[in-house]
Parts: sequence; C-alpha cells; structure tokens
Amino acid sequence: MIAALAGALLLAVLVLPMATPARLRLSAGSDPARLRVTLRLLGGHAPAIRVVDTAHPRRKTGQAAATRRRAVDPAARRGTGRRFPPRALLSFLRDLLSRVTVRRIDGVLVCGTGDPAETGQIYGALVPLMVLSNGRFQMHPEFDRPVLAARLDLEISAIPVALLPACLRLVRARRGAA
Repeated sequence: MIAALAGALLLAVLVLPMATPARLRLSAGSDPARLRVTLRLLGGHAPAIRVVDTAHPRRKTGQAAATRRRAVDPAARRGTGRRFPPRALLSFLRDLLSRVTVRRIDGVLVCGTGDPAETGQIYGALVPLMVLSNGRFQMHPEFDRPVLAARLDLEISAIPVALLPACLRLVRARRGAA
C-alpha cells in the first residue's frame, strides 16, 4: 500500500510538470543592457526558475570554472559536428510555433540608421510585428541619426510533452543526414 502510494506520488512528480503548461518569460532591454529569462512550471503556479539573468550572473567556482574558460580552436572543430538539414529545421520551427502560445508581448523599439531610406525599409519590414501584437509592440523610427534601443517583455506558454514529437523528428533527421 505504501509502495503503491510512493510510486503514484513519484509518477505525479515526474509527469505533472511535463503534462501541464510551462511558461517562459523573456525580458530584455538595451539601456542598460539586460537579459532575463525565467521558467515557471505547472501552468505558472510553481516558483520561477531563473535561467538567465545578466544583472545577477552565476559565479563559477573551482574546477568547473577552469574547464569552462578553456578556449576551443574553431579550426579544430570545423567539420566534426553534424548539421541539421534545412527542411528539418523549417519543419521543426513550424511545429514549434504551432504548439507555443504567446501569452503576452510588450515592447518598444527605437531604430535609425542615419539614412532615412534604410530606416524606412526596416520600419516597413517590422510593421507586421506591430500589427500582430495589437499595438502592444511599438516602433519609433529615428530618420536623422543612427540609434538602436529596445525593450521587450515576452511570455510564452507550451506543454513540454507536446513539443517532444517535433524534437524527436529533428534529432532523427539530424542522424539521418550524417
């Protein structure tokens, strides 16, 4: 009886986070430069797990810090890694986008190249993003000076188990391409 209860509890602890929505929140800004990524499991009800926060970098200690600092010669790595086939990557991105829900997007982008024509082209290319966000993402072109400043707050939600088939197809395509 106790073993069955312990087994059911263990199964719930392992399966529940994978079967309920996980929320990933990304906050980025350019003045000052900052990136913060947090993950909340169980539909956002669990405490936030800090994935990246440039304002509070994690300290590297001991042997692990020494091995991370070692530089790898890019010439030695060239040709050793397997690449993903482009069609498999596009299929993966399509599957991923169909399984991910954007819960919130807020942002401001101020951009300018110094050339009014180039700034207008960039602005025109990014207008669909502003329209799709229902005005929650704003852009302000600067036609007279080169500048790039941004702030973005994005929250997405996905069920991890639903992403598994797309990930497995991508891995299988990579193994087949080698």
